[in-house]
Amino acid sequence: MRIVVVASNVAPGIWSRREQRHVGVRRHRGEEFANDAHAIALITSRSVYDSMYLALALRLDTRVITADERFFHALQSFPDLAGSIELLA
Repeated sequence: MRIVVVASNVAPGIWSRREQRHVGVRRHRGEEFANDAHAIALITSRSVYDSMYLALALRLDTRVITADERFFHALQSFPDLAGSIELLA
């Protein structure tokens, strides 16, 4: 099964709530992984906003798929994190 992380402000524009339930969209409260995101932001000098996606992906044992080349390349110098992000081609 492939897990896709979608920002809460984007999901409603892609799928209705009914469709989200049908495809198995799960919501996660930011408080669950905010401390992890903060630590990642401090280590990588990236924003907490970007780091929230990465923290959630790490918690779910999956990857962030991003079109943000700067974010992707910034994480390549962190071996423990580099495998958790994929650049959208």
